[in-house]
Amino acid sequence: MQARTMKRAAYSPRLTSNLGPSNLGWRQHRRRTRYALVAALVAVLGVLGWLAWLGAFDASPLRALAPRGDSRKDYAAVLISGDMGPRAGMGAPVAQGLADHGVAAVSINALNYFRVRRSPAEVSAILAQAIRRAMALGHVGKVVVLGQSFGADMVHVGLEHLPADLRAHVALVVLTVPTRTVFLRVSPLEWLDRTTPDAMAITSARKLDWVPVVCIRGQQETDSLCPLLHLPRLTQLALPGDHYLEHDADRVFTTIRTVIAAHFQPAHLTRLPEPAR
Repeated sequence: MQARTMKRAAYSPRLTSNLGPSNLGWRQHRRRTRYALVAALVAVLGVLGWLAWLGAFDASPLRALAPRGDSRKDYAAVLISGDMGPRAGMGAPVAQGLADHGVAAVSINALNYFRVRRSPAEVSAILAQAIRRAMALGHVGKVVVLGQSFGADMVHVGLEHLPADLRAHVALVVLTVPTRTVFLRVSPLEWLDRTTPDAMAITSARKLDWVPVVCIRGQQETDSLCPLLHLPRLTQLALPGDHYLEHDADRVFTTIRTVIAAHFQPAHLTRLPEPAR
């Protein structure tokens, strides 16, 4: 009798309800949720690691590159990177290439500095700091200011309000693939063209009438600032490709090095690339 009671209890619906379909579904839901949370955490850590590698969290937005080689130049260079920072795109090869050819260079990490919105005065301030540091690093009194894409946009914004005493030291400005709009903050929304620009680029760029300017664009670009510029000492160059210039960092560096050399050396010693048409 006791054995039959225990047998009935073993199969009691009350004791086996935790094995029903609804509870199994809840367990599967919890398991899927845990997997989704783990996957999301891994994705977030991956993005943070990628941003760290790009330099978004560097202690300083400025990076100095001492001149190398036997032929030291009598000018320095300041470069503002694109919005992905100096380790992506063509900014790093250009900065390192100039340093390897005897030019003291200081780069401004746009991804780091512009991760928060900056005012034009702040852009001028970081640019002035970089110019002073570059000249001190190279023990020179002249500097070339360069920028790529977002960095090119920040160059003319920063130069507009550069102190007069520093303007006298700026020998040349090189804008590589500048755009027609200005954003004062690096944002994924700007990458996706989902935000309103802070200004039109021509407003500040057309005030670069006090310095020689080289504007480099892609032959297939449709949003380049270069065709809109009309400055007294402007050189326009067009390279193959669109805004990304076929990702040809060597060609871009060679072009930039050539135009800089042409500025500081007699014309018969340097052959310039073909001008834009």
